[in-house]
Amino acid sequence: VLMIYIKFNLHFIYLGTYADGKEGLVQCPQCPFRLSSQGGESKCSFCAAQFYLADNLISQENLFRSPDVYCKACPPETNCTINTTLNTLQVPAGFWRDSLKSSTLYKCSSN
Repeated sequence: VLMIYIKFNLHFIYLGTYADGKEGLVQCPQCPFRLSSQGGESKCSFCAAQFYLADNLISQENLFRSPDVYCKACPPETNCTINTTLNTLQVPAGFWRDSLKSSTLYKCSSN
């Protein structure tokens, strides 16, 4: 696990954590599986690395409540960074997809 942190008001805020608004916290809780944050945000507002957001129109509240529905595993040929969406899914060399709304990748033929 790569731990990146930001020093903020003498507290360390780690990426992938969120401030849930509870008083007296010693550290921010981890984001739910499949989600991430910039650290110290009130919500985990985007998909973590190796996942992509399937629906750009979903509210942050619904995303936080059901990350398994909206943050899908990236295709094996891709390398998704944090905050990847279906529209920004990078297609590696030698593959193509038929639409920005599709996560299905096809291998290029060498005919």
